[in-house]
Amino acid sequence: ETRSRMLTAVGITTRTSVAGLSISAVLGVVLGFAMSRRRWLERSLWPWLVALQVTPIVALIPLIIRLAGANDAARLLVTVPITFFPIVSSTLFGFRSVSPSLHDLFSVHRAGPFRRLLHLELPAARPSILNGLRTSAGLAVIGAIVGDFFFSRGDPGLGKLIQFFFLNNLAGPMFVSALVASGLGFAFFAVFELVTRRTVGRWHGDVR
Repeated sequence: ETRSRMLTAVGITTRTSVAGLSISAVLGVVLGFAMSRRRWLERSLWPWLVALQVTPIVALIPLIIRLAGANDAARLLVTVPITFFPIVSSTLFGFRSVSPSLHDLFSVHRAGPFRRLLHLELPAARPSILNGLRTSAGLAVIGAIVGDFFFSRGDPGLGKLIQFFFLNNLAGPMFVSALVASGLGFAFFAVFELVTRRTVGRWHGDVR
């Protein structure tokens, strides 16, 4: 029975982590790209993004309960803020780090905005974007588990399972659950590590 509950909890935590990371990836890349295009947007939003990053997630719990209730959606709303900032900042850095000489070269060849984006900016920014995703991948698991501790409605994930074992004085299963949670976070990180090395290579500075 314990094994079955563990497998179910891993599935729930994995689902929440993937969903939260996917939302952060889409929103983070789009916002990072928009901020790289408009300085006024960066100046307006950057202090709020930093504030979100440094605010303890526990302080946001009452607001999340107001917005979504204590259910599966609330777990997503815990995961997204935790994983959002590394993706935004890495995307912004990636697009801003494109060499001016390469921009000049594309201007000489009269490349349009779409061609410049597709053939210059996206390839140049890709290592930084993947680096942000790699960082956020491990954080997504942490966010899903933290959400479990505060929101009990819906199917229990690893966080709720760890809490159950703790309250029932089951040290062995609790330790195993913590190890499984660590392994899941490492697996998420390893997947993006592999994607980064396959698509960028070991030679790039952002990978090292």
